[in-house]
Parts: sequence; structure tokens; C-alpha cells
Amino acid sequence: MRWKTSAVGVGVALGLLVGRAGVAVAAGDPAPTDLVQAKVKAAEVAYKAVVADYQNGRSDAEKVYLWSRRLAEAQQELSGKRAEQVAAVEAHGQRMKGLRKTAEQRYRTGNAPHAEVLGAEFYNAEAALWLARLKAK
Repeated sequence: MRWKTSAVGVGVALGLLVGRAGVAVAAGDPAPTDLVQAKVKAAEVAYKAVVADYQNGRSDAEKVYLWSRRLAEAQQELSGKRAEQVAAVEAHGQRMKGLRKTAEQRYRTGNAPHAEVLGAEFYNAEAALWLARLKAK
């Protein structure tokens, strides 16, 4: 029952965020920055929701990864400053390190398959590669 409540709450929050952006588009005067900020906010809300669900055994590591990545990409899109783009990818990398740790704990207690740990290792390697490539530019 609690899961349904959190999913409904997230759906309403995301709907309001997207709805506001949609109204701006319909009015014909969307500021691209406003739309990207709406993406960042939606990704933040969704990320927090899936992390809470994952920690309570109601989600999987891939959903946490997906929303972390979407958040990092939206944050990068929002800023034209290289340092802020690097910071967004570094934050994603830190989130993936935390995900790896949680996946390992869940695996050790029998609450997640080993594939979830391996997936988290992949997400960590991808984040590190993404950061290395960004810094090399």
C-alpha cells in the first residue's frame, strides 16, 4: 500500500512539473532554460523516489541508475559551464558508487541477485569513463 502511495505522489509531482512545461509550450513562449530546469527537477524527484523504493526492496538498481543518469544529463544541459558539467558527472559517479555499495549489501543479505551487483559495477565503470572523456575535451 505504501508503494502505491509513493508512486502516486511521484506521478503527481512529475505531472505537475511536466504540465507546467506543457502549458508554457502551449502558450508559445517557452524559455528553453525553464524547460531544462523542469527536466532537472523532474529527474531529481524521480531519482529520490526510486532510491527510496530501492532501499526498501521495491525497485531495482537499473531504475536508480537510469534516473541518476537522466539527472546528470539534464544538469549538464542546464549549464554551459564546463566545471558545472564535470560536477554533474562527478555527482552521478558518486551516486553510482553508493548504488554499488547498496547492491552488494542487498546481494549479501539475499535481497538482490548477483546480476544487480554486476550491473552496478558496469554503471560505475560507465560513469568513470564518461567523466574521463569529459575532462579530456
